[in-house]
Amino acid sequence: MGAPFSILVTGPKRTGKSQLVDRVFGLSSGDSVASQPVTQIEHFADEEGFIRCVFIGSSGVASYYVRAGGMIEGVVKPPPPFDMAWIFIDGDFGVDEEMCVEATLEKRIPTLICISHADDRQPEDLKAVAAIVKSRVDIILKDLIAQREGDGSLATPAFDVIQVQNPLPPTCMECQSKTLQKRIPDVPTMQAWYCTNPECELCDICPFKATDFVPNQPVFNQELHAKCLGLLHANATVTRRYQIAQLIDSAIKFEYAKTFIITTTLISTGLGASPIPFADAPLLVATQLTLVNSVCSVYGVQNASTYWGLFKNVMATPIVGLAVQIY
Repeated sequence: MGAPFSILVTGPKRTGKSQLVDRVFGLSSGDSVASQPVTQIEHFADEEGFIRCVFIGSSGVASYYVRAGGMIEGVVKPPPPFDMAWIFIDGDFGVDEEMCVEATLEKRIPTLICISHADDRQPEDLKAVAAIVKSRVDIILKDLIAQREGDGSLATPAFDVIQVQNPLPPTCMECQSKTLQKRIPDVPTMQAWYCTNPECELCDICPFKATDFVPNQPVFNQELHAKCLGLLHANATVTRRYQIAQLIDSAIKFEYAKTFIITTTLISTGLGASPIPFADAPLLVATQLTLVNSVCSVYGVQNASTYWGLFKNVMATPIVGLAVQIY
């Protein structure tokens, strides 16, 4: 399926970074492949190779990371370049956030600025923060274009702002560790927060702040999806990587799978025109295995089949049938 969708996610702690990435791409803390606690940098990737995410706990560190090509104090850089950057802010769009936005725009990385905890804020406050962010980033963008003597390509990709709905999770009353929200096992209509510390006596046992279960906000999901596509539309290859990696729009995945099926059917029809019995079998098996692998990869499913396993199954039936007729 080509290179994975590579995304930079940065911002202060407890702003919903991992929660949003898990919602959109299905990446969780269990998918960490490398960590640098000193520099607050952590790398995540899925098994299927769809998504590679770099979490940085400070926008100031992220700005140096982007400008230095991924090298900070010996940290090994991910496959460059980043396809997108999500920069989280919590109330104030400070100097570090400005530096990070300037770095990503300078590198022509589509940038989505996420105002966290939107559901805990007043609408007037959110509008004011969004207006301030847009005006200051517009100034940064204009300065960058001026520095490059009117290089208009900096305007595309540019940036967008979104209000992220991610209620602040409570901490465990016993050990003060992080909590994760999920449905209550015996009460599927309710959801609550559970301690994630395996050493805590309350881990995955005692629910906190139980409320009625509300599915993921479809309106917000679609708004986020639309903004990401809007920032990526200039690059068809990167757009395709994002569409396959994301979990919000299953219709997109269906269209890719349908394309693979139609293409493989036409190829198989041409191969099957050979008049020599069984001469087309090796190529047909390879074509069908490629189809299965492609569809599985789009939906993130592992395919346990192998070429020789399929080939033996395909050839066994006609050979046994001929043997029966002869003898």
